[in-house]
Amino acid sequence: MPGVVELPTLEDLKVQEVKVSSSVLKAAAHHYGVQCDKPNKEFMLCRWEEKDPRRCLEEGKLVNKCALDFFR
Repeated sequence: MPGVVELPTLEDLKVQEVKVSSSVLKAAAHHYGVQCDKPNKEFMLCRWEEKDPRRCLEEGKLVNKCALDFFR
């Protein structure tokens, strides 16, 4: 139906949070960027090509997983 926006379910959006302070994020930004370069670029490419963030949820989850693994 035209004009109807389909939103993802809350279950689709649920991911574990990266629980570190902003100072830790800033201090580790360069190292995180190197380690998680590929998932971040894939996500940004998806966002650029699709023009709809809802279509890039899986790529976003991979970015989140990489961050969680990095900060463990």
